[in-house]
Order: sequence, then structure tokens, then C-alpha cells
Amino acid sequence: MDYDPMELAKQLTLTELKVRDRIQPFELLSKKWLNRPKEAPNVLAIEQHFKFIVKRFQVIILETKDLNDRANVVLHILEIIRHLLSLKNLETAKALTTCLTSKEIARLKATWEVHVLTYMLNNFF
Repeated sequence: MDYDPMELAKQLTLTELKVRDRIQPFELLSKKWLNRPKEAPNVLAIEQHFKFIVKRFQVIILETKDLNDRANVVLHILEIIRHLLSLKNLETAKALTTCLTSKEIARLKATWEVHVLTYMLNNFF
């Protein structure tokens, strides 16, 4: 990945805010997005945005064929998550965490063994 993790975190946060700012209070009443989704289009947009982030980053990881390059992409994503947390963007941080813990990515055992576990232990715990 060619972009600075902090800059990506900022851009992802701005995108998230644009989607989130459209939510109207009445959309959150009585869980309308579950019972009457047409009455809560902006809540559904947040859900779609979350799924888009998960899938997009899964594709980025899976399209990277070289083991070391793939491990570096995962490390880059972990850095983005760290910056998202510092920006208090828990929604996108959760989306990226969901991406990394998805069965498609979690099964890439060799990728996780190349520096990634050490990085996580040193920076998150």
C-alpha cells in the first residue's frame, strides 16, 4: 500500500462522517432499519459502507500474491486501525478488524506468521 496510514485513516474518517451525518434521529427510533428499512435509508447506508470497507480491504489483501508483500499490507492495515482508534473512529476500525478476522483472511496462516503477530503484540497489547 502506497499511502501513509494516518492519511488513509483521516480520509476513511471523513468518508464515514459524510455517511453518518445524513442519519436523521427518526431513523433510529424503534429500530426502523430492521422493521421498515425504507424509512431508515441512511442507517442502511452506514451498514453498506461498513460492508464495503470490509470487502475492499479483503480484496486488497487477497490480490497480493507475494507472502512478504501480503504481510506488509496486513501490517499497513493494522497501522491504519491504530490511527483510526486515535481519531476515535471506532466504526471503521471495527470494519478493518472484521476484515482481518474474517475467515478469508484469518486462514492465511503464513501471512500472520511473517512479522504480523509480533507487531500486534508490541503495539496493541
